Amino acid sequence: AKYSRHSYSMIFNGANLNPTIKASSKLQGYKNYFIGNDKSTWVSRANSYKNVNYYNLYNNIDMEIYSQFEYLKYDFTIHPGGSTDDILINYDGVDGLEVKDGNLIIDLSTGKIKEVKLRAYQNINGKRVNVPCNFNVLGNNVKFNFPNGYDKTEDLIIDPVWVFSTLTG
Repeated sequence: AKYSRHSYSMIFNGANLNPTIKASSKLQGYKNYFIGNDKSTWVSRANSYKNVNYYNLYNNIDMEIYSQFEYLKYDFTIHPGGSTDDILINYDGVDGLEVKDGNLIIDLSTGKIKEVKLRAYQNINGKRVNVPCNFNVLGNNVKFNFPNGYDKTEDLIIDPVWVFSTLTG
């Protein structure tokens, strides 16, 4: 059997170089990585985690990467004093990006991957308030657009979902 694969990187342009990174929700078991002939680069008994948090990825902006059901997700939390304009994600290694029906479509040599429509919200006075949010594509870069703005005195959560069209590892 012949398998096609394509990888790409999400580069957070302008991000702080040393965010605080913390993993949580340790999973059972471990993994070994014996790649190449240089034993000094091998890793054994590496733990896996359900959540990885990047605190202060951008000034006053945190990011969490986690799994939920069959999806890999990431959320940004913009704290008061943070600016959504700081977030600029470069999709390095993709053939193209487009927005269709509010969804981000990532074009790869092996097919298309879809990121479902964005959700953004704030918790104000104990209630979840939805905040209109759109992808803004500039070449192979993505920003987030808030056509109606949002309450900058409260945390804002940007909550996209990665949906893969094929098995991804």
